[in-house]
Amino acid sequence: MKKHDFTCPHCEKTYKINTYHIGYSDICELRCDSCSATLMLDIYSSNYLNLYKKHSSYDEKFVRDLESMLNPCKCGGTFRLDAPYRCKYCNKQIELAEIKRQIDFVGIESGRPGLIITGKAPTKNIWRSGGMK
Repeated sequence: MKKHDFTCPHCEKTYKINTYHIGYSDICELRCDSCSATLMLDIYSSNYLNLYKKHSSYDEKFVRDLESMLNPCKCGGTFRLDAPYRCKYCNKQIELAEIKRQIDFVGIESGRPGLIITGKAPTKNIWRSGGMK
């Protein structure tokens, strides 16, 4: 991971964000749909693997089932694969184009560059009771 300075285009506060290349990794990045939390999910966890075996493909149904298996964020929001990036101070949405404008990072063109706006996502007890539905 590499840290970068980033300035929110809305509140103009500058802070550090971490970048990593998510392609060909064993991590799935989900963001809260209500705050700036990012959840880094191990794709080799038993719940993830069991869900993948059930679907046998990484399609929209797989993604929605995965999201429904996760506990809510501390703020009450839902971790989603397609949730927007948000400022950790003003909580407004930040477009990927703005992040690209400020950060020179290999892999950012993919739309899934792996950006951690803040580290306040849970690291344990991320799965709902019973794991798979």
